Amino acid sequence: MHLENKVVIVTGAAQGIGKAYAAAILNEGGKVVANDIDVERLEAFKEEVGDQADRLSIVASDITSWDATGALVAGAVETFGRLDGLVNNAGLYDVRRVEENDEASIRSQVEVNMLGTMFCGVHALRVMLDQGYGSVINVTSGAMVGLPLRGIYSATKAGSAALTWSWAQDVAGTAVRVNSISPLARTRQLDAAANYLKVDPETLLRNIPPELNACVVSYLLSDAAADINGQIVRISDDVLTLIGKPDIHRPVVKLTEHSYEEIAAAFDSGLRDHLQGVGAPNWSPVGRQGDLAPTRGQ
Repeated sequence: MHLENKVVIVTGAAQGIGKAYAAAILNEGGKVVANDIDVERLEAFKEEVGDQADRLSIVASDITSWDATGALVAGAVETFGRLDGLVNNAGLYDVRRVEENDEASIRSQVEVNMLGTMFCGVHALRVMLDQGYGSVINVTSGAMVGLPLRGIYSATKAGSAALTWSWAQDVAGTAVRVNSISPLARTRQLDAAANYLKVDPETLLRNIPPELNACVVSYLLSDAAADINGQIVRISDDVLTLIGKPDIHRPVVKLTEHSYEEIAAAFDSGLRDHLQGVGAPNWSPVGRQGDLAPTRGQ
């Protein structure tokens, strides 16, 4: 039991990867506060865990509310006496071409994926820094590099990575740590993309079950990862890697005049030969068909 008696909040825990994280934490001896807006699925999850139910508290609330996230964190401490971890998993996913976006689709993703992560993180980190220990895990995505049809979602996941790197510096030198996981699995997100593209989901991704990602979260929450802070851990089926920060690329051109002509000369004399590729690896251009409403949860 690697998480014996550790208390962890998991958002978006009613199904999919979030539910897999919560189940794995329970199986490792932890106590879970499972949050989601879907109360029926939360109640079904509590029924499923059987004799582990005494270590599972379910909270149906909306993480886009500052007050609700504060109550979520305070309730975890009140129920179990402490807070060892937070898994910021809840998220919205939307597939549509850039010109098809509207205010509602943009706001919903930004509010859940970014504000929800920020609100939960700030409330949890206040408790953790005060008590002197804790682990926050933000859930990002390979989409952080930028994917077609998912610009808003990609931007929010890049934001989650930036939060991880920033908060990790804020808590450096304490026993609190902030890391991120970039998971890969067959979830409703993949089905949403396949539906938009009118293709079989298997053509986009092999049928990887969400449970294969849970071991990374369990490890990052455990005492064995006490020295790991500010990292983005990518698990892709049977491959485990770390994702590095964006960096300055060479060559570096020294400016003297700061004129249009000097900038043009810099590109013509070398920078143009080092332009960065656009898009993610192994992604094919897609057509312009279909439309899709956002799907909540990871």
